[in-house]
Amino acid sequence: MDGDGYVRVNDQTIPLRSGYIYFIPANTLYSCWCDTFIKKLYVEVSAEIVPGYDIFSSMACVKSIYYPVEDIIKLVQINEIHNPKNLLYFKGEVTRVLSEFVDETYQFPDMDILKFRGILTDIEQNLSCSLKVRDIAQKHGWNSTVLSRNFKKVFHCPLKRYVEKLLIIKIKQDLILTNKCIKEIAADYKFCDQYYFSYFFKKYESVSPSKYRIEHNIYSR
Repeated sequence: MDGDGYVRVNDQTIPLRSGYIYFIPANTLYSCWCDTFIKKLYVEVSAEIVPGYDIFSSMACVKSIYYPVEDIIKLVQINEIHNPKNLLYFKGEVTRVLSEFVDETYQFPDMDILKFRGILTDIEQNLSCSLKVRDIAQKHGWNSTVLSRNFKKVFHCPLKRYVEKLLIIKIKQDLILTNKCIKEIAADYKFCDQYYFSYFFKKYESVSPSKYRIEHNIYSR
């Protein structure tokens, strides 16, 4: 909305301009800063085809589109008054904006994904750091090696890493959207202690859970 700011992804530094929306794909390692001040609206959102598989998962670069400042201000105002009408409007506008970032040539991935729907739903419902590939395979009648091989063929990602990525997404949501303490969130996802929880989170996000919360969570402001 105003001020100055920058986003750095890999070796690319992108200046942030007033009146633009910048889309940063999930699991992208980036840094964001300003030299004087910045006034912005930050929204974290997922667009899942099936649990844990985001439409934008293959996108690897930051994109931007023009969006009038007065429209951003309107979204901020709507977001500050919590009622069902405003919530639906906000979600609808964010979804519309997201559609602008989907390439017209985009095709849904291999429909073999659908044969894993039950497994993906089970993972999401029982997500924790103690969830093991062998347990998932046994529960759904697979040999663990065969399951891992077939899963990686379809998702281009090892099942273990998929579980960890989904776990990070859920933890980030808790850090942003709740006022639970770090110890409580760690316990919810069955981490043995807060220190291992912080180590696990930092491995993916390059910052500690507490720092991530300070940067993004409305309860920490």
